[in-house]
Amino acid sequence: MKKIFLWLIPAICTANSNLLIAQTAQISEKQFSLQTYPFSDPDPVPEPRKIFPYFRFDGYADKGTMQDWKMVEMENDYIKLWITPEIGGKIWGAIEKSTGKAFVYYNHAVKFRDIAMRGPWTSGGIEMNFGVIGHAPTSSTPVDYLIRKNGDGSVSCFVGAIDLPSHTRWSVEVNLPKDKAWFTTRSTWDNPTGLEQSYYHWMNLGIKTKGDLEYVFPGNYYLGHDGKHFPWPVDEQGHKTNFYEKNNFGSYKSYHVFGEMTNFYGAYWHNDDFGFAHYSPYDEKPGKKVWIWGLSDEGMIWEKLLTDTDGQYTEIQSGRLFNQASEGSSNTPFKNRGFAPGSTDEWMEHWFPVKGTNGLKSASPIGSVNMEQHENKVSVWFCPNEITDGSLEVREGKEVVFNKKIHTIPMHSINESFEYKSDYKKLSVWLNNELLFDADREKYEIKRPVEPPAGFNWETAYGHYLKGKEQERQRAYKTAWEEYKKAIEIEPGFVPALTGMANLAYRKTDYKASLAYSLKALSVDTYDPDANMSYGLAGLALGDTTSAIDGFSIASAGVSQRSAAYNALASVLLKQADYRKALAYAGKSLVYNQQGSAAIQLKILCLRKLGMMEEVSSQLTKLEEKDPLNHFIRFEKFLSDPSNENKLLVQHFICNELSHETYLEYALWYFRNGQLSDALKVLEMAPGNHPVVLLWTGYLNHLLGNEQAAYVAFKKVIEQNPQFVFPFRVETLKPLEWAQTLSDNWKLNYYAGLIYLNAGADEKGRSLWNSCGNTPDFYPFYIARSRILNADSQQAQTDVERAVSIAGNDWRAGLYASRFYLDRGNITKAEELARNYYKGNPMNYYLGLHYAKVLELNQDYTKCISLLQNIRVLPCEGSIEGRTIWRNANIGNSLDLMKAQKYRKALDGIALARQWPANLGVGKPYQVDEQLEDFIAFQCFKKLKDNISARKMEDQIIGHTGQLNLSPYISDFLTAWLLKKAGKKTEGDQVMNKLLTHNPSSKIMLWCNAIYSGDLDRAKTLAKEVDVNDQTFLFLSRLFNE
Repeated sequence: MKKIFLWLIPAICTANSNLLIAQTAQISEKQFSLQTYPFSDPDPVPEPRKIFPYFRFDGYADKGTMQDWKMVEMENDYIKLWITPEIGGKIWGAIEKSTGKAFVYYNHAVKFRDIAMRGPWTSGGIEMNFGVIGHAPTSSTPVDYLIRKNGDGSVSCFVGAIDLPSHTRWSVEVNLPKDKAWFTTRSTWDNPTGLEQSYYHWMNLGIKTKGDLEYVFPGNYYLGHDGKHFPWPVDEQGHKTNFYEKNNFGSYKSYHVFGEMTNFYGAYWHNDDFGFAHYSPYDEKPGKKVWIWGLSDEGMIWEKLLTDTDGQYTEIQSGRLFNQASEGSSNTPFKNRGFAPGSTDEWMEHWFPVKGTNGLKSASPIGSVNMEQHENKVSVWFCPNEITDGSLEVREGKEVVFNKKIHTIPMHSINESFEYKSDYKKLSVWLNNELLFDADREKYEIKRPVEPPAGFNWETAYGHYLKGKEQERQRAYKTAWEEYKKAIEIEPGFVPALTGMANLAYRKTDYKASLAYSLKALSVDTYDPDANMSYGLAGLALGDTTSAIDGFSIASAGVSQRSAAYNALASVLLKQADYRKALAYAGKSLVYNQQGSAAIQLKILCLRKLGMMEEVSSQLTKLEEKDPLNHFIRFEKFLSDPSNENKLLVQHFICNELSHETYLEYALWYFRNGQLSDALKVLEMAPGNHPVVLLWTGYLNHLLGNEQAAYVAFKKVIEQNPQFVFPFRVETLKPLEWAQTLSDNWKLNYYAGLIYLNAGADEKGRSLWNSCGNTPDFYPFYIARSRILNADSQQAQTDVERAVSIAGNDWRAGLYASRFYLDRGNITKAEELARNYYKGNPMNYYLGLHYAKVLELNQDYTKCISLLQNIRVLPCEGSIEGRTIWRNANIGNSLDLMKAQKYRKALDGIALARQWPANLGVGKPYQVDEQLEDFIAFQCFKKLKDNISARKMEDQIIGHTGQLNLSPYISDFLTAWLLKKAGKKTEGDQVMNKLLTHNPSSKIMLWCNAIYSGDLDRAKTLAKEVDVNDQTFLFLSRLFNE
């Protein structure tokens, strides 16, 4: 087996390699020192959610320090790029060498800010997102990587990780040819499981905004996150939104450009005569998106938050779906997509600069084209990406109207002109008979519907099934269950909903219910592939091998389940040591999914079990060439030849953030396939003493009859600190059940409860956690348990008190406890906790903002304002809390001053309320609703008998009727009231009637109408029904009552 290891050396470069050279393509690993604003403070409190077991980070730095970062540098004669395996595998930046200009934004500061699902995120580069939503859990932490020189003279860097919640694995090969001015990313995403998983993928590219930037995105409208469509590139108000500078209105922008079948999008900086282009076949990457921070201070504040010297950036993204669907998109044609069980997706993208083309119309790996017409003159620019020798033609239909022989190298642009009197939209550009650009874009417009059908009934069985499927594909399994249940109540034999219930019950570990639902579906259609797959999975989980084989066998007749079903059959046979039959079924699976990792691994394992080592070596070589980050390769080499060299090779390439989870993922694969000894050997290579690794080590030793070794491992499990131990795999319940026969230590029930809660089996989880009583000396447990209890229960409060008593000065315990009491209406206790913990953690702005909020709610406005003047907030994306508290506190203070008849000071307070202090981390948007401030100022000016200023405020309020529509019940109610006072009751009545029509059940609106109508008794009654914490209503009621 030594030959296998020796073969690996020339093919794969380890981290100790300095430089690989193949003609002009080079790759090396370097340390770059960059100004870094690190993230820290991981959250130890478990929170089962869409991305569990990943946890948040809550610490962000306001001051930077120089820090070394590992960079993979790739370079040929034309372009140069850098990859950061320690920051999500992001392509950190890329330049065109002859100009030194970046076509992928290179950020000279690593400035982590709270933007991603787990918090930390950095701007610029190309970010890779796989899973359920962006920014992915791996976007800012180390991923696995590997660099390689290829036989064709190109160089590659592979980056990848496992998406732990779905058990899917992604890998991206970044390849730089020796003689082209582009690099490619080949993405492979594999779902080895027997269940459909969530499907979200976008490549997120950052580029600079300065330089008269044009977004060259073919299409005639764009989709919002909610699936609604709007005109592009000119919006309904006439803004040319395809130019960055013309987006100087509104808030943040998300343009999912749509409507044209195209393989290309790009960007061009007209002031620089330089651009960027992206190419990928339409079937592989139909989605393209522009993201813009608002051009007002609301967005521009993020420039300094995310970089030091490189200026504002924008994002242009490529996706596997047309839009990044939010909840509302489910009601449109643009729904979520599922990742079919046992399937593997692969796609290729080209990324390249564009130079000297005076604009951009189209691009491909061959090169980039621009064509313009001025009167009777047509000009054509062509920027090649490769050595070009041939004929550049412009045709009108089949007739050649211009021809030029060209001989050029990459990035050496040419420009030619010719006379042409007709419309240039009749023309097309060709190189060596290959179409580069067709000016007639109408022929490429797609007819795909963008509106849902009129009259579609969501209350039918199919309607509820669709809603359930949408929720399931977003990992909202509880709401999915409710929708499937409604579908079955309407139509008890509705097979898709029954299968949905079967799969969700399986996820919840309720295998008997899963079996019952699948059997009911089969009673309607015995050949339904999805129902058969569910039947097989449930039978297997219940130990009924006959039912499992029965279900998988019939499921394999359906293409949607074929590979997954064959994998499952191969696994059952492998466990029965029927290696030849297992090998045959793995082969069947590979016929339908040649890249499926489960089938490839099953095939190689069967070959090893059959002693066919030469074929094993050959198959591993093929796998290593295609998918070198599949750690199964190195595990198999170690299992065949357990040398120290092979062990070090395994450990070297598993370098991601949660490396122990990778060992567990592969060990459990061997375990599920009946290879207990192999599974144990895999775990014995895992670093450290992670409790879940130790638990499985003990359990496997127990199953293998090594009781002494099993007990030693078990003892270590009990001894280990449970902090950041987040078991989530349902398979781990079996080892925990074994461990519970040896001890009643609370940690075992805590871990088991966590698994059940994450799976959706809430009652089992709660029961296990309740059995822990008050024994744990671990404050995160009590916070987590209080979250799943009824907030009004005494046990929830007892848990909060216990957490505080154990945690000491830990800010999370204090913040959680203060919020807990605030939610229960005990503002005195909430303020006491917030004050004490903020005093102990004066630099913690989470606590500071919360304390300010409590002070505001307690109407201690002066103290609240003082606190906010001395706090520094590093915001999360979309957060406006700090400024909201600031505004409310200053308005409340102004009302106090008005009550004391200090009207000029009240006006000073209103002036402060209009401010947007930079230290609170919120920038001022273009449109701000200040009608309430104007109304208070109006009242003050009236009291001061400053009629000119009062009239100005009055006109300002009336003149803004319905324009902003940000807080319509305030803005328009105040307008109506002033109109009535000014003798324009008819106009005021129209405004109020419109408000009541749009908000018929709003208690606040009914109160506003009572005030408007002069019915003060009704207003007094309605006021009691309004949320006491609604600060805007508080201010309104004070204005009209005081």
